[in-house]
Amino acid sequence: MKNKLLWIFQLVPALILLGTAYGKLSSKPSEVQLFSVLGMEPTGRFIIGIIEGLAALLLLSPRYSAAGAFLAVGTMLGALIAHLTVIGFDLKHTLLLSSVLLSSLVVLVARYRHLPLLGPKARD
Repeated sequence: MKNKLLWIFQLVPALILLGTAYGKLSSKPSEVQLFSVLGMEPTGRFIIGIIEGLAALLLLSPRYSAAGAFLAVGTMLGALIAHLTVIGFDLKHTLLLSSVLLSSLVVLVARYRHLPLLGPKARD
């Protein structure tokens, strides 16, 4: 049961991140406008889109899900800072951001042993 529940916590952020990565990489007008406001258009949008896509793919892999969660948490913390300082919040973005951040934190805590360079195996 624990593994099935953890799989849900991996799947939810992965699906959200795949959708947002696609929007960024396909130059969705709302993403272009958002990154223009941040002064990161187009390079920043493409870099963030690639990171989100990579995080999503890693979250779908049992072996690398901790690394995907680590990337997702970092990306979502950056998004949270951007929303708090420049962009502002709306309900849709707040719910998506919160879902990815909290789910990824659960995966990160549950699978931290598998983190390359940071997990307990790296200290041996």
